[in-house]
Amino acid sequence: MHTYIYNSIFIVIFLSGITIAIVRKDINKAETSFIIITALINFLHYGYFFLFTFSTAHYITEDVALVFWKLSMIFYSFSLVLLISYNILELYKNSKIKHIPLLIFLIFFGAILSLLLLPNSITITQINQDYYFNFNNYQLANLSLILYIMIIGVLIFFQLTRFSNVSDRGLGKLYTFYATLLSVNTIIYLFYIYTMNDLFKHIHIILYLSDLFCFFYVIITKPSIFVIFTNKLYNFIIFHKSGVLLYSYDFETNQEVEQSLLKGSILIGINHILSNFSNIENQISSINLKDHGILFQFNNKLGYASLLIAKHKSPLLEKTLKSFNQKFSEKHGEMLLNLKGLIDVSEFKQTTELLKEEFKLYMLS
Repeated sequence: MHTYIYNSIFIVIFLSGITIAIVRKDINKAETSFIIITALINFLHYGYFFLFTFSTAHYITEDVALVFWKLSMIFYSFSLVLLISYNILELYKNSKIKHIPLLIFLIFFGAILSLLLLPNSITITQINQDYYFNFNNYQLANLSLILYIMIIGVLIFFQLTRFSNVSDRGLGKLYTFYATLLSVNTIIYLFYIYTMNDLFKHIHIILYLSDLFCFFYVIITKPSIFVIFTNKLYNFIIFHKSGVLLYSYDFETNQEVEQSLLKGSILIGINHILSNFSNIENQISSINLKDHGILFQFNNKLGYASLLIAKHKSPLLEKTLKSFNQKFSEKHGEMLLNLKGLIDVSEFKQTTELLKEEFKLYMLS
């Protein structure tokens, strides 16, 4: 009975989340890699929960139950490895050693997978109307324990050291809650597979459903979560080809900035753009600094260029910058064509509204 109840709740949460995510108009703002990873994780979620809950029920034969149990371990392990790996790639986008932990996770997962395929790696017994499973291979038991401990350790490490990198504070707190719930539930899962205590099983399922609900809530409210998660924006500049600053905005203070307060990295970008103003037209170019990425776009026809300083560049950020410039050109095109002599920059004060509309995903909450 519990199996059907749990699966009914799971299906309601799963299908509701998928449906709402699909009909959300801004889901297409997420990058393709994010959509693919999310879809794969959802598939693993669904597969794991079905296999896990039905593997212990007496409705199926022992052979089928054993296959279900092994597959559930594979699905659960791989979903965690995939989630952690994608977090590492985004949180440490500029790190030269970001692939090392991924390689370690994959080695452990591959070893566990090969051991699970052995005929007698796990034994099954039936007590009353339920099946119970035990490790019959100490290597499998130890490697599984090490893998899950590493995953829990990485989740805790993210929360302690990478929280300051989150550009959306509300999203960061939500992620902390989600990661904490996932860590606790993984510990409960470990207790269950090593003790086969039914109490841990039910706690794990309840927490898993709560975790899934939280996961869909994050995806639905912030479809570009991993794209914007650590990509802080610093400054945005628009200036005329004559070198006159038309508009400047500081994302860290949420305020417009005067020309006298511009930072060195901005001046480097401006000098680079001015020296190449006649060579590039209407395309996104970039300069890579040690801790920043500078994106800029020319408009030779209207005689202006825009410059954006972020932690790192991304296709979504380039697309957003291009969309902003197009709307800015439509709004101020005639004025820019007629700029001569002394330029009145007060005409561009309303640019903040357009900026906040186009870059709202990156604005601090």
